[in-house]
Amino acid sequence: MIVERSGDTAHVTLAGRTYPLKWKQSSIGDKFISPTAALIIDGGSAIFVSEDQLSLGPCTKTLPIAATE
Repeated sequence: MIVERSGDTAHVTLAGRTYPLKWKQSSIGDKFISPTAALIIDGGSAIFVSEDQLSLGPCTKTLPIAATE
């Protein structure tokens, strides 16, 4: 799983598919959601779930999304 974050958006790439997500205030870590998927990052742990995927495990690296002008 690859997570790219920039401000209030995140993109998760898993099993050849990319899921665009928006930040939502949460009492548990950083939460990003869409109508069909959710990503919660809390310290060194990440949980991602979508209609067709489930990934539980440690975050090893996050990458910033390149800014475009």
